[in-house]
Amino acid sequence: MTPIESVLPSSLPTESPPPLSEPTSTQQTEIQDIKNQISEIQRQIELLTGRLAEFIAGLGITLRPVAPDGTNNGVFCVNTCWDRIDDDPDSTDGIVIYGDGDKRRGGADYVFVNFSDMPADFVSMEMLAPKLRVSLQSPRTDDNSSLYIQVYDGLENAPLTEEKLVTSNSVLFPATVNVVFSTVSAGNKATWDGAELRLRWIYQQNRSPELAYINLDAVELSGTYAR
Repeated sequence: MTPIESVLPSSLPTESPPPLSEPTSTQQTEIQDIKNQISEIQRQIELLTGRLAEFIAGLGITLRPVAPDGTNNGVFCVNTCWDRIDDDPDSTDGIVIYGDGDKRRGGADYVFVNFSDMPADFVSMEMLAPKLRVSLQSPRTDDNSSLYIQVYDGLENAPLTEEKLVTSNSVLFPATVNVVFSTVSAGNKATWDGAELRLRWIYQQNRSPELAYINLDAVELSGTYAR
């Protein structure tokens, strides 16, 4: 039997494989076109992913008071409530509105204010959360004041949310208060265009009346909607 070593070459070939040829100009153009197509596909995927996230999470909306005021039952603002409270709650101008609950009779005062219309692509409301800036007119002794917020339709008849307590005189002032409505009517654009915000003050007098009523400096509504 012949040993295997005797049939192997004394040395392996040392030649390198031939180098790859450079792509032609036509091939380079085709490669660049493919890269561009891949980039465009990636861009479209990112765009669609963003739109999908919008539909899942809802589209954001911020609403502020606008002219004119609605019904005013004893709130101090002389038909300009909307103008006094249309600031950013994080940066107010110090011009306020307030209701003292009619200290002569005891009870509640309220005002309806309009807020801006819905976007053109609005289909229904999903969530709504007011943010307000409040302060106390004067130190109190034993009288009590509270401020409530609720959204109504443009006729001021049908509630679109439940009424929520914003604050009472037991909190530290001034303060920025965030409220979330737990019940929101989905409605449609016709329902929500022209909707009004009702702000209601309740004053409870003990012994002689005080000046410890709650000022409202600013209010805005933030939420999400479906389109």
